[in-house]
Amino acid sequence: NYMGLANSYSILGEHEKALEHFDLAIVANAKFQHLPTQEAKAMMLKGVTYKRMGKREKAEEMYRQTKEYLEPYVAREARPGRAAVMMSANLSNWATLHREIGRHDLAEPMFRQALKLQIAVTGWDHQDVAVIASNLGNSLSQQERELEARELLEFALRVRGCPRIRGGVH
Repeated sequence: NYMGLANSYSILGEHEKALEHFDLAIVANAKFQHLPTQEAKAMMLKGVTYKRMGKREKAEEMYRQTKEYLEPYVAREARPGRAAVMMSANLSNWATLHREIGRHDLAEPMFRQALKLQIAVTGWDHQDVAVIASNLGNSLSQQERELEARELLEFALRVRGCPRIRGGVH
């Protein structure tokens, strides 16, 4: 399938081929399947590929487009489901991009929204919740907000099944 091949190209550093195949995945999905979460996933992974290429503005534009595309689907879900999970992943990727360039003012609300969506779908005790909580905690730590950061990082370790070691988080 186009998306699997595109993701492989992206991971292997063959970015132009990846971008081409993500576009093919989007077109094929729209024409034959119209699975919104699959289309959104291709859009988001295209953003990830741009980020790997160092094209942050293009990555951000893909994350923005993915968010706008998913919003009506998330709103229509009676219970948070696939669209909410994809929105959470997209927001987390976008927030990570902002955190990496020191834009914590933009990263923090995105991480918080991603965490809220993920918890709504999977509950508190899930590895994806731990990853987002850890990323948010790291962002807060980089802002020297250590008490808030510690709570989230300890929570992430508990979710991952790591025992708390006396004297701090390890």
